[in-house]
Amino acid sequence: MKTVSSRILICLLLPACSMGDREAEVAPPRVVAAEPLDLSASSAERFGFRQRSSGAAERGRALFAFDLPDGWTEEPSTQFRLINLMAPGGVQCWVSTAGGALLANLNRWRGQLSQAAMSQAEVDALPRKDLLGVPAIYVEIEGDSSGGMGQDPIPGAKMLGLVSDMGNGNSLFVKMLGKAEAVDAAKPGFEQLRETLRPGPMADDSGAAGNVGTPPAAPGNGASPIAWEAPATWNQIETRNMTLVTFRATANPETECWVSHWPGEVGGLQANVARWRRQMGLGPLSPVQVAALPKLEVLGGEGVIVEAIPEDDPDGSVVSALLALSVFVDGRSTFVKMIGPKDQIESERENFMNFCKSLENH
Repeated sequence: MKTVSSRILICLLLPACSMGDREAEVAPPRVVAAEPLDLSASSAERFGFRQRSSGAAERGRALFAFDLPDGWTEEPSTQFRLINLMAPGGVQCWVSTAGGALLANLNRWRGQLSQAAMSQAEVDALPRKDLLGVPAIYVEIEGDSSGGMGQDPIPGAKMLGLVSDMGNGNSLFVKMLGKAEAVDAAKPGFEQLRETLRPGPMADDSGAAGNVGTPPAAPGNGASPIAWEAPATWNQIETRNMTLVTFRATANPETECWVSHWPGEVGGLQANVARWRRQMGLGPLSPVQVAALPKLEVLGGEGVIVEAIPEDDPDGSVVSALLALSVFVDGRSTFVKMIGPKDQIESERENFMNFCKSLENH
């Protein structure tokens, strides 16, 4: 057996020795530069799933507007950050949305800075600051980043965070992270961002801002603050982000209707009416004309019905039209919008009105 094993070993070694005097070219070692650890990254981001999208910045800017603080720069948005900013001293600041329980999110942030979890009572005692017209929970967390994933630990880090309930099972986050002294120096800019953050030009237009990573709120369960009764001739389709529900008319398949729910006045009725009419190629209404728009008692408040119905195109082209409901109650705005070809909108007018009348607080 020993002789057989020796012969096998010799046979295995022979190919390695058969090169003789020939030269072998050996590739030089590669040096791979690693990016600094992002303390805010989720598991998906840390494992390489943070893919940049060419339209991400446009989507973020469509949903939100703000005044950029002096000395700050706007960075490319990522899959997980709608607005991505950099303050002096390497301080990161961003706006994002996500689902999940408030307590779990706050404790995840604390864990990122090596701090113990909070109790619900401690969360309830946290201060509030105005964000988009509603109170948002405000936190300051200091601690050391434990590093990991081949990165060095980052001592002396600090995070500022704001969390606002968007009312549809999702939360809006504004966060700032960096070395404690640099974060403290950037606080005035953080406050300016908070004070000037406002809905962008397409804040309530489902689909217009694209997929921004927020899970939709399913109708009929606790995730949605509003209940409704849809017409039998409407089919519910995939819920788009930043909306509660979306329908398509069976008999008029190019017409869609959706509901969205936002904190604050989302720019105000006058500006929203002007924007919706502009989308249909129409001019704005005067304050007197806006005040005279039809009203509908719904959701415990006085809703306003908006019509943007252009004249027929002389060359016979299809003309788009819009019907909308806007109601502001308890610090939140609810919108119902239906857009489609003019003839289909006219055909679905009664269904639209019945749908709006069916809205109830969940």
